[in-house]
Amino acid sequence: FSLVLLTLLLESIVCWRWPGQRPFKISCFHFEVFGDVQNVHFKEYTQRVAEEYNLRGYVVYTNNHTVRGYVEGQESFVPYMKKWLTERGSPEARVDKVVFYNERYIDDFRYKVFHSLN
Repeated sequence: FSLVLLTLLLESIVCWRWPGQRPFKISCFHFEVFGDVQNVHFKEYTQRVAEEYNLRGYVVYTNNHTVRGYVEGQESFVPYMKKWLTERGSPEARVDKVVFYNERYIDDFRYKVFHSLN
């Protein structure tokens, strides 16, 4: 089992809840990544990591040679994406700085999947 599947399985067993309630909080944030992050498959790797952690949202290249995006998902998985964005990125990328903003909890998902936009 992957970490995501194992965690979801354990939460479904352990977390009793009223019908219609989620067993977890939904956390979200916007981000912008600065550095050598275009033409190094940054969007593709970001999408892959988001899907691994069952996160939703989008990632897009900007005209300012940065990468911007929005992430939403289970509160316990969101920090893994933030860590990946700041410490790793795609293998050929050089991340100089990441700015996170509009970090908050939301009542429901806004996206069904994670998109890589043009």
